[in-house]
This record gives sequence, C-alpha cells and structure tokens, in this order.
Amino acid sequence: MTTQSAASPAQPSPQGQAARREPVDGAPGARRLGWGFVWNTMFVLGALMTLIVGLILSHFLGVWPALAWTVPGLGLMLALIYYAMRDNEGDASVGVHFALLLSVVVAKWMVGAVALWMTGNKAAWVTAIVIPIGWSIHIIFSGQRDLRIVLGVLSLCVVPLLGFMLSAAWSEFPTWVALAASVSAIAMVASIATSAWYSNQTFAKLRQANSQAAATKERLEFAIQ
Repeated sequence: MTTQSAASPAQPSPQGQAARREPVDGAPGARRLGWGFVWNTMFVLGALMTLIVGLILSHFLGVWPALAWTVPGLGLMLALIYYAMRDNEGDASVGVHFALLLSVVVAKWMVGAVALWMTGNKAAWVTAIVIPIGWSIHIIFSGQRDLRIVLGVLSLCVVPLLGFMLSAAWSEFPTWVALAASVSAIAMVASIATSAWYSNQTFAKLRQANSQAAATKERLEFAIQ
C-alpha cells in the first residue's frame, strides 16, 4: 500500500472535497441556529449601543423620532447577527443578503450620527464622530471576503465622517488652519481605505493557508489508508 501511494500522487477523496466545501455543521445546521443566537455577545452589545444612542436621540429630538430610529435598529441588528452567524458557518446562500443587510444597518446608524451632528451640541458631536469610526473599525476587521463590499460599506461611514471633520474645521478654525485640517481629513479617509485593503489581503492569505493545510492533511490521511 505504501509503494502504491508513493508511485502516484494521492488524490483527495470525493468525501473530503465535499467536506471542505461544506461548513463544519453544514449549511442546514447553520439554518437551525434557533433563538440561542439572541444571547450572542455581538447582539447584546449591539442592542445595548442601539438603546443608548436612541436615548441620546430622544434627548435632542424627542421620544417619537428616537423610537423610530431605535425599534427598527434592534430588529435589523438581530437579523444582521443571524445572517452573520450563518455566513460564518459557511452558508454561501446568505452572502448577498448579509451584505445588503449590513449596508442598511450601517446607513441607519449614519442617519443617527448626522442627526446628532445637526444638533450643534458639542457632546452630540463627539457621539456623532464615534459612530462612523466604530463602524469603520468593525467593517475593516470583519473578515469579509469581497473587498468591493468592504469598501462599499466602508464608504457609508467615511463620507459622513469626512463631512463632520470638514464642517468642524471650517466653522471653528481660521482659513489657513481649516485648509490644513481638510488635507488631514482627506488623508485619514485614504488611510482607512488602505487599512481595509491590507486587512482584506491578510484574511485572504490566512484562508488560503488554512485551505492548503486542510488539503495536505487530507492527502496524508488518504496515503496512510
């Protein structure tokens, strides 16, 4: 058996190939998540932040606008975590839905950030700036496979962030300082896009290395048999 294995390269078994294409528990298993995912740390923290920002919005805009932002936000966050977990399990059928839902969630948060910025309150300005920065960090390190989706969703964050920085610079600084601040803001946006590119490349190399390691392990197991 050893001579035969050395004479010809070992080929992965059809079962092994299928195992690599399917998630650990299989896509059907990913669809049977149940309601346990509600207690996922990401959803708990996301729901908490949604409620806090909704409370801040109620202080500036009133109860009904805040509820109109918060209640759909909780539902969208719940759906986003559900599809994110299915995507992580390897369910390829949810990729487009997850990307679209993420775009909607991020856009909704940017609407809240713009609303806070429009109040003119300095404390509200801080919260408005933190929102796109926080989402930018999350998107960059989310491990999304498609760089176009990463940059597309990221643009929803950096456009209002750039607007906030330019608005603050030109309303608070003299012209010569505002010009320098504007250049700095544009450079920051470019650096965010560069970081997203590097992060995407790193994750791609990691996935490729994991795939090669799994294939090597499979060939060794086949040779031992």
